[in-house]
Amino acid sequence: MSIRERLRIVIEIQGISIKAFAELVDIPLRTLHNYLSGEREPSSEFLSKIADKFNINLNWLLLSKGKMYLEENKIDLDEDESELLDHYRSVNELGKRILKKTSKIILSELSNNEI
Repeated sequence: MSIRERLRIVIEIQGISIKAFAELVDIPLRTLHNYLSGEREPSSEFLSKIADKFNINLNWLLLSKGKMYLEENKIDLDEDESELLDHYRSVNELGKRILKKTSKIILSELSNNEI
């Protein structure tokens, strides 16, 4: 199985369109199409980003060795925490920076207003 086939599997498991996947990993749609068609080999930066974002075993993605997913550290999140994390994961890098800055501002304001 080739890298492009494994990329397709990752996209299918996410249950989203190719366009939505490209947005999630913050690459141009044309670039992703080139990877999936075999016209270009995916960059190591791109593969690393996918591995990190979706908890994919990089050895599986590159070489088809081992399990697809890395072992997860189980953390119990309540519904609100899970929702915040989902929002963070669903935005591109600019959105992540904005969310981080906004949360720091909110925390600062809250700590300044505590009695």
